[in-house]
Amino acid sequence: MNRIYLLLLALIWVNSACTNSDEQINFEKDAFKTPESFTETNISGEIISEDKDDWRVSPIYINVVEVFRPAYPNPAVVQNITVEFLVSGIESVSGLVCYVLRQDRSLNQVYRNSNNILPTGLISVQLDPSVFALSGTISGAQGLHRLLFYDLNDRLITYGDVKIE
Repeated sequence: MNRIYLLLLALIWVNSACTNSDEQINFEKDAFKTPESFTETNISGEIISEDKDDWRVSPIYINVVEVFRPAYPNPAVVQNITVEFLVSGIESVSGLVCYVLRQDRSLNQVYRNSNNILPTGLISVQLDPSVFALSGTISGAQGLHRLLFYDLNDRLITYGDVKIE
């Protein structure tokens, strides 16, 4: 009887791992779709209108990382854009890397925190909009861009869209 019970538990565990893996794969596929909208925020980070596809947290980081304030201000003109994360102390997050998915579909690293384990609490990431452009200028950055946040193990944590005017 114990063998059957253990086998049943193992099957449930394997099935849940596959489901989480499938959920993560689907999440990552969504992240690389062309952005169509964005979550509009003011200069204080208050949400004016929300894009339901923006700033979702990946299945492997639910209850570990929360997007405390999505990119703000959004849209942005000249000022830096800030994204704030709340990291819980339950599990560790290895670093934080941000890439911008440019309109030409290329990826460019625009931020890196190489801490092996991020401290718990609020983490604020500031980005200069000019780094979104191939030319390195604000005028070249105009348009809608997707930001992708990863850990140092190349696991996607969240993604969201930023509009530069």
